[in-house]
Amino acid sequence: MSAFQNEARKPVLVLYPAEKFGETALASIRLIPTATSLFNISKLNMQRNNIRALNRAADATPMYNSSILEDMVLEENSKFVSSTFHEWKELGEALILLKVWARQRSSIYSHDCVSGYLLSTILAYLATVSGKNRVSKSMNTIQICRHTLDFIGIHWF
Repeated sequence: MSAFQNEARKPVLVLYPAEKFGETALASIRLIPTATSLFNISKLNMQRNNIRALNRAADATPMYNSSILEDMVLEENSKFVSSTFHEWKELGEALILLKVWARQRSSIYSHDCVSGYLLSTILAYLATVSGKNRVSKSMNTIQICRHTLDFIGIHWF
């Protein structure tokens, strides 16, 4: 057992081969459960409260809502990221640099901080029309990193 993005509420089943080839296993299979149509997406709005407690105010629960929404669209997002990164060498190199940047700040090890998955999703988003094509194929690796860090600095909440 493992956890998706180091979040204990998101279990991942890791399978290793029955026979070991040397000191360590050569490969593993990670089974990540998803809930594609379990909840109504409109109820996962950032301003809504989806955790009820007795005798407490109904404050919004954006982190909880985002976590559930992430589980619902995980497979779809993975396909989107994969298709965006396909045959775009500079985008992949920029992702590696951004992961190093996050690791140097110890931001990549906690479940509620930036992760490699989140960085790849941000990069893919910035390369789309809805991301205003802030990242384009004419940019080099460093330019892509700078634009991504600018975006994170302005839009991080």
